[in-house]
Amino acid sequence: MRILTLLMCLNFAQMLSLADEATLLGLHGNEKSPMAGEKTLVVGCFRMKAEDLDFHVTPEGHYHIKLKGKTQLVCGQTRLSADQINATFKYRDRGEIELAGNVEIENIPDQLRMFARKARMFWSKHHRTLILNNRDHELVRLIRMSDKKTTLVEASKIHIGYLKPHQLRILAVENSKIEERPGRSTDKVKFEATEQSGFDFFDKISITEFSTHHGKKTSRGSQKISKTEFLQLLK
Repeated sequence: MRILTLLMCLNFAQMLSLADEATLLGLHGNEKSPMAGEKTLVVGCFRMKAEDLDFHVTPEGHYHIKLKGKTQLVCGQTRLSADQINATFKYRDRGEIELAGNVEIENIPDQLRMFARKARMFWSKHHRTLILNNRDHELVRLIRMSDKKTTLVEASKIHIGYLKPHQLRILAVENSKIEERPGRSTDKVKFEATEQSGFDFFDKISITEFSTHHGKKTSRGSQKISKTEFLQLLK
């Protein structure tokens, strides 16, 4: 009987601990949004929306987010939208997010907007990578707006990689092209951001280098746009 009583006390204590953790995370509840069947949830720096929404924290401190159906995940100044989003985080400098179907990624500070069929984002303390993919013969798109003009990059696949603090390198692979036109007010990326967080893939990072393959790979290798040429494009 004493052992049973002890086990019941330990279980109750664990439940209280999880409740306290949810409070510290800023869990505001699972509330219905105006759209039928759609749910919203705010947890610390995360604002989630989906028809099927699941969020939980493991005893080891792993954050798990699963969103299905008209999903949206806002973290800091980055917004992710897709048919399905699966995210796992461990600490603020380690995480992985997979997006599938009608993927759109937006970032306010760098004025970035990306479109793809699939995307994968993963990062650790010293490394960050974002891969954009589409079906055969379809192109992924990356749009960047500056004060005076908008730059559009299209390719079969786009890799965005972390180089060193505050820098990213963009690699457009196969069938790539770059276009630019005068900036429009409608190009501007804007939405309601959440608190700044290391969970945000683009936190404290700015674009400094760009490389691209022209057309399909050949025996001569790939051609590249130099850093100087790309920075001129983004002025």
